[in-house]
Amino acid sequence: MLDRRCRRMIPPGTDSESLVKHLKNLSLTLAKCSLAAAAMIVLANPSPSLAGGETPIATRRIASGLAFPTGCYHAPGDANRLFVTEKTGRVRIVDLATGQVLTTPFLDISSLIVGGGATGSEQGLLGLAFHPNYATNGYFYVNNTGSGGATIIRRYTVNATNPNVAVPTSGSTLLTISQPFSNHNGGWIGFGPAGFLYLATGAGGSAN
Repeated sequence: MLDRRCRRMIPPGTDSESLVKHLKNLSLTLAKCSLAAAAMIVLANPSPSLAGGETPIATRRIASGLAFPTGCYHAPGDANRLFVTEKTGRVRIVDLATGQVLTTPFLDISSLIVGGGATGSEQGLLGLAFHPNYATNGYFYVNNTGSGGATIIRRYTVNATNPNVAVPTSGSTLLTISQPFSNHNGGWIGFGPAGFLYLATGAGGSAN
């Protein structure tokens, strides 16, 4: 049975300071209840065991011919294309219906990339994120290393008449963050449920 504290209510007439404490306690209690419920579900629905201890996991190649891919993404509402970032500075499109990589890159900013061609570094074009309203505003964002090895966040716009190519001259630098070393530069970038853009900047590099 779940903890009865899950049903605890905040007493009426509680002052603001006590209310904050109650809310914190309630949050912790709800978290415990969620974990307990999840555990019950797992116990009630154990994973089916396969003969011989085999694991029901398989891989299938969907594309080839990519140079140092660092991530794959999809645009909101677009189930037909996969966008792949290459360390060297290009964003390629994979046609999921044919499995072919389109010849013309969606975006090529290799001239702006530092460390993109070095296989031993952790620099290059590292992340891509589409605006939640990409279908109407055409905005997308990239996380790459640039001059001096800094992390740079740029916004670009898709071509208004050809959805398979972006406008390279539309690039606008939103943020530049100095990086002390060429490794541990993070790279992930993405939108949260509230519409804010988040990014991972790494852990400082070197031997740390």
